[in-house]
Amino acid sequence: MMGGDLGLRVTLPAVVATLSRHSDLNLVLVGDLEALRRDPLLPQDHPRVRLVGAEQAIGMDEKASKAARSRRRSSMAVALQLLRDGAVGGVVSAGNTGALLALGVTTLTRLPGIDRPAFCAPWPTLNGFSYVLDLGANVEASAQQLLQFAQMGSVLARVCDSIEHPRVAVLNVGTELGKGTERVQQAAELLAATLGPAYVGFVEGDGLFEGRANVVVTDGFSGNIALKSAEGTARFMRKRLGAFVKQHPWRRLGLLLAQPLLQPLLSEFDPQRYNGAMLLGLDGVVVKSHGHSSAESFANAITYAVAAVRRKLPAAIAAELAHSAAASH
Repeated sequence: MMGGDLGLRVTLPAVVATLSRHSDLNLVLVGDLEALRRDPLLPQDHPRVRLVGAEQAIGMDEKASKAARSRRRSSMAVALQLLRDGAVGGVVSAGNTGALLALGVTTLTRLPGIDRPAFCAPWPTLNGFSYVLDLGANVEASAQQLLQFAQMGSVLARVCDSIEHPRVAVLNVGTELGKGTERVQQAAELLAATLGPAYVGFVEGDGLFEGRANVVVTDGFSGNIALKSAEGTARFMRKRLGAFVKQHPWRRLGLLLAQPLLQPLLSEFDPQRYNGAMLLGLDGVVVKSHGHSSAESFANAITYAVAAVRRKLPAAIAAELAHSAAASH
């Protein structure tokens, strides 16, 4: 659990906070042992913290292909090897996304029936949140792969959020049946035939926030653009509100008076609150945290991973895919 733009300044306070929330949790920190041992933020000889050294680190702008080839002793690679060998239950990283994906697929095993893993994260909606995938692992995805994404996202919603019958939609340029590319049309037919009433049709970009579906599937190109656009809009609104208030003292007073009402609303759309994209489709729990995460949001990503490990999410996905495959024959 290392990496990110702010490094130990974020990860270590997050570790301390997470340990205080979960009295039965043990954490393994992988990275530069000297830096870890001399950092005052980490209590030394903590009974529920183990340190594992790594000789290399992967830069945030380093090419994924290069990292997969030449960084086998990096903290990210070592953490994934520990997961592969069963020494840890899950991995959380705020490091290079492409490297995490490349090392993940070369170190861990893909679940039977999964062509490609996909990044999946919770998305705020008017009635809670939904899960959207893929958010960047696959620039393109076939109709069959979109079905696999739908199945994995549905299991996540059932296992981690107790949604008995998750509703699934496909992200598209319109909600009408004839809209979208041929691939999207094929995916719609396949999802309707396989999922039955659980498939609720198309949803447009603005509809992602309505919450009509519990799971929304798309390729990683469109999904990542939608995610970054939403995050950028949230940051823009916060900054614009701040600049607007500073222009007049009466506005500052008004904001101060309205703060108790506004803060819960603004927190609902804070990207840090929903930090943590699960890399679904691998035989292990892997969570990607934002590179610029705060300590609080990185702790949220750890908690997200803990929940998936305790609910044995990869095994549940594998069982669902096996059941679906048997039913189709």
